[in-house]
Amino acid sequence: MKKLLPIIFLFFSLNFWAQESWKPNPEVQKKTFDKALNLLEKLDNKETMRHFYYAYKMGIDTELGKLALTKFDSILAIEKTKLLKGIQGTWILKEVGSNWGFDKINSDSEEKKLVINQDSISFYENGKLIKKEEIKFTETTYFGVPSYTTFDYSDGQIWNYELKDRKHNENGNVLHLKNEGYFRENGIRTEISCGNTEMYYERIK
Repeated sequence: MKKLLPIIFLFFSLNFWAQESWKPNPEVQKKTFDKALNLLEKLDNKETMRHFYYAYKMGIDTELGKLALTKFDSILAIEKTKLLKGIQGTWILKEVGSNWGFDKINSDSEEKKLVINQDSISFYENGKLIKKEEIKFTETTYFGVPSYTTFDYSDGQIWNYELKDRKHNENGNVLHLKNEGYFRENGIRTEISCGNTEMYYERIK
C-alpha cells in the first residue's frame, strides 16, 4: 500500500493541475504574458510559445488571452515552416533504439532511407518504397502545448521529428525520430513515456 501512495498522489496532483490551473487569474495571466514577451526578445521560441499558450488558457475569453493566442499561433506557423524546410531531403538510417540503448545499422547489408518533401514522407528499404505518409502535424496534445515537431501517421502513431547536432555530424545533418504515442480508435491520445522507439538518420542529399 505504501508503494501505491506516491502513484495515487501523482494521479490526483495531475488531475488537480489539469482542472484548476486554467481558472481565470488576471494577475498570473499578465505575469505569464509578460514573461512570454521577455522570452521572445531572447529568441527562445519554444519557451515563448509555452508561456503565450498558458496565458491564453488562463483567460481564453479575455482580451489578453486572445492576444496571447494570436501571438502563439503566429510563432507556431513560423516554427512549422522552419521544421519542414529543415527536414526536407534524403536521409539514411544509422541507429535504432531507445533510452535503453542504440544499435548501429549496417547500410552495406540493409539500406533504409527517408525521402521527405513538403507534403509527404516516403520510407524505402533497399531501394523499394514500403510506406508513404502524408505530412500531418499533430493537433491533439497530451497534457501540454500544441507541438510543431510531431506528425500523425495513418496508423495512428505519433512521431516527433527534430534536427539534432551530434558530435560527429553538426549543422542539422542528423534527423532524430521518436515515437511519442498513438491515437486510439476513439481519438484519445496515448502517450509513451519510457522505452520509446527512436531512430537517427543522416542526411545524404
